Amino acid sequence: MLACVAGSVDASTYINLGKVFPANMTGNTVLIGLALGAGHLHDLWRGLAALLGFAVGVMLAALYLRRPTPGWDRRLRHGFVVETLVLLALYLGAPLYMHEGHWAKLLAGSLAAMAMGLQAALVRHLRMGHLRTTFITGPLVEALAVPFDPAERKRGAESQWGGEYVLVFLAYAAAAAVAAWLAHTRGALAMAIPAGLMLATLVVVSVPDPGRDAQR
Repeated sequence: MLACVAGSVDASTYINLGKVFPANMTGNTVLIGLALGAGHLHDLWRGLAALLGFAVGVMLAALYLRRPTPGWDRRLRHGFVVETLVLLALYLGAPLYMHEGHWAKLLAGSLAAMAMGLQAALVRHLRMGHLRTTFITGPLVEALAVPFDPAERKRGAESQWGGEYVLVFLAYAAAAAVAAWLAHTRGALAMAIPAGLMLATLVVVSVPDPGRDAQR
């Protein structure tokens, strides 16, 4: 579900806010390089704002989660609440900033990137191996390489992680496709997808789970 959030945020923001990726910092780095090479300062500032927003989100979450207690706890839920509130604000405020100038879209893109930075740090805190929800390259490498790595197979990594890597890839791509279609046909409505998915995530993590909550 979190991979769907990241994919839909990336697609809807790229289309509605002018070619910027809130979750994909590799893509933003390329866009920054392209903007520098072409001398397009507007594109450069968009990429830099997203990079800064993502970094702020990661650092804020890391500071809040700095105690070494991996697994689920209230602090993780608090982090997901903050991410949800930011995405809801972006959805509700879309009619305003989408029709404003460059700087309003710059701020919106930076806030979306901050939400994705929060998510990246929260998922990292869960200690799920190399599994991540805000980028695809790492999970894709693991999904393709683990079946051919004898050491990983001995540890049971294939059965434990291979399927999850593939699911993250498919979820990210599918959510991006749906969000892109909505962004092209309904504009700001595309931002409802990540906000709605995060609300559903909050419901899921709020349901008592003895096995999960025992990791606190």
